[in-house]
Amino acid sequence: EALVDVKDNHHQEKIIATIERYASNSHLTIASIDFPTPKSKGKKEITASVTFRSPANYNDFLSFMKLIEAGLPRMQITDLSISKALANRANKDKKGSPDDVNISSVQLKIFTK
Repeated sequence: EALVDVKDNHHQEKIIATIERYASNSHLTIASIDFPTPKSKGKKEITASVTFRSPANYNDFLSFMKLIEAGLPRMQITDLSISKALANRANKDKKGSPDDVNISSVQLKIFTK
């Protein structure tokens, strides 16, 4: 069971690189990654909030979720906000896919040492 070593000054950079790799492997583009709650002593986890560029393909997002849940370091999705994407009516050339979704945010719990 791989955990992030919070004594390492680069733990957030490692987490960001992992999340970005999972997104890239799933054909998703990340808009931002934030760490809203500071790591407190004695706590064995940190949280991250990830937002994606929308719309995104639903099956690609499922692939991302599987990588997050099964990968290392250990991460767990604790909350997400997702809705069906409507066709872009302003641009008639880009109708979008029926599988497109808007992903407002994904909250992650990252387990630490």
